[in-house]
Amino acid sequence: MNIESSLKLVSVKKPRRPNQIVFRRDRLIKHINKQISLVYQYLEGDKVTNLWFWTDEDGNMFLPIKYGKTVLELSKGKYSIKCSNTDEVVKNLETVKSLILKGQFDDILSKTSEELRSKFKK
Repeated sequence: MNIESSLKLVSVKKPRRPNQIVFRRDRLIKHINKQISLVYQYLEGDKVTNLWFWTDEDGNMFLPIKYGKTVLELSKGKYSIKCSNTDEVVKNLETVKSLILKGQFDDILSKTSEELRSKFKK
């Protein structure tokens, strides 16, 4: 059996430097997956720190999406997603994850990354 006939061969090599867009997506998805697992731990009654969502005095839940310690501006002047319960928090985290994979957060991540880097320049 010939190697070429049994495998789909391509002439692509792994880049020396990772693509910054893919790097930012992967980083944010990693943190979203962590938040989903923290929500489940919270629901089981475990003591959990660093949850992104919070509840106001009326019982409404709000879910900001964070890149590092920076809260992302999801739309002009809007920083959080309103949720009615923890199930909706998980559902919205899954939705955000799928939007990231589709590239719909790339502009937000690029803008935020540039702002963060500019703070370190002298």
